[in-house]
Amino acid sequence: MPLEALQLIPCDDVAPDPSNYHRLTVVGLLTVIRARAAPPFPVVRPVFCVLLLLTGGQGAGDLELRITQDPTGNQIFRTRRRQLRFVGDPAAILPVKFEIRNCSFPDAGLYWVEVMWQGSTLARTKLFLRA
Repeated sequence: MPLEALQLIPCDDVAPDPSNYHRLTVVGLLTVIRARAAPPFPVVRPVFCVLLLLTGGQGAGDLELRITQDPTGNQIFRTRRRQLRFVGDPAAILPVKFEIRNCSFPDAGLYWVEVMWQGSTLARTKLFLRA
C-alpha cells in the first residue's frame, strides 16, 4: 500500500479531543487570508497550522512542507525536514501537524501549500491572499 495523503488542511490550529485521542478539531479553516494593513502587502501571518492526514506508510522517510507563490514558483516558506517512521498497521491514519511561524506573503494571489515526501510532492492545496 503506497503512502497517500488523505487531507491537507491549512488552519489556525489543530486541537486534540481530551476524551478521545482518535478525534482532532480543526480550528479556523484557512482558504483565504485577507490583508488588513495599509499598505496591504506583505502580509505576515504570525502563526498558523497545516494538518496532514496520511495512510499507507511503511518504513521511514523525510517529510517537509513548503509554500510557493503561483505562477512564479517562488518559495516563501519551508519547514526543516522531519524524519517520519511508520510502525504498525499501514492502513492506519496518521495525523501530522505543521506549525508555521512568521510566514510573509509578498503579494495578493494564489499560493500552494505543498507537502514533500522524500523530495517529491505528496500533496498540495490552494491558499489565496486578497487585499
